[in-house]
Amino acid sequence: MKKVTVLGSGSGSHAMAADLAAMGNEVHMLVLPEWEMELKNVKERGYITAEGVLNKKVSVASVTTNPKEAIKGSACIFCPLPAFAQAAYFELIADALEDGQLVLLTPGLLGTLVFRKVLERKKIDKHILIAETSELPYSCRAKEGHVDIMSKSKVLCAAFPAANTDQVLDKVSEFYSFDRAKNVLQCVTHSTNPCYHAPGCVLNAGRIERSKGNFYLYEEGITPCVARVMECLEEERIRIAEKVGGCLFTVPEEMAGGREPRSIFEELNGCMSMEYIKGPESLDDRYLTEDIPYTMMCWLTIGQIAGIKTPVTKAIITLGSPIMQMDIAAKGRTAQEMGIDEMTLDQLIKYVTN
Repeated sequence: MKKVTVLGSGSGSHAMAADLAAMGNEVHMLVLPEWEMELKNVKERGYITAEGVLNKKVSVASVTTNPKEAIKGSACIFCPLPAFAQAAYFELIADALEDGQLVLLTPGLLGTLVFRKVLERKKIDKHILIAETSELPYSCRAKEGHVDIMSKSKVLCAAFPAANTDQVLDKVSEFYSFDRAKNVLQCVTHSTNPCYHAPGCVLNAGRIERSKGNFYLYEEGITPCVARVMECLEEERIRIAEKVGGCLFTVPEEMAGGREPRSIFEELNGCMSMEYIKGPESLDDRYLTEDIPYTMMCWLTIGQIAGIKTPVTKAIITLGSPIMQMDIAAKGRTAQEMGIDEMTLDQLIKYVTN
């Protein structure tokens, strides 16, 4: 049995805590004080009720707002956080980290670059392994100590810098089997969620706002014209990925699961595993609030550094700003926040490698 720490209080945190506990680990959940009520039931009962892929009650050793208690002696600090919450948790845990520990962002969306800057600013002089995955390894929904884990997925993983990736994969192998990515840039360019979510949400924003929850993105929102925008966004993602490590798979290939892929519309239209997924219920949904300001801002930044034109990516970000009432270009994941605003492509690749 290993002590592990899971940050956060959302669906990903519930799923990861439950899964790690089911493996026989001693799981400690660390939450920001302002979100502690989200884990009230878990703290009072001492367990999470999991359904779906994992169908059992699993014990949680502690729920705490004290980083030293949660992190001391932990084999790995797992961060299944929405990107907008990463910065606050980085500040929370930085001073409590111990030499040799692994901090794994699941997913990262280049949060590893942001975290490195936090450690440098705080002058944390310890050997801390930092890594990120391309996606959360679960499709899940959680509420009040219950989590429905609908599926588990294979994801890419890389350390920052990539020279440490083998060491990271070795440490994490007792918990998860991740595929090796060339670097964290390859991870974020293979975080394909925006291709599935962003065009449909932006182009159906009025329907989402009016429906008040009675909306099915894949069944009614992805019509042929919306799918054509998805195809264009996917083409831009592929071009960016090819510049920073290679494109390992396309969205149609991801959906086809080994058979001959069809167009995005043909893959999604009538897809049994997706047509009954309800939502988004509002415009304040991670399909918008994470995919556009964070993942797509990373794509835009890498594309600009690489000299790749990304008109559809830029258009969705531009439209997303008034829809979400947020200046995405200023408040999303910026090049300045990541410390790469003055880098060339060669310098960026060298930075994330060595």
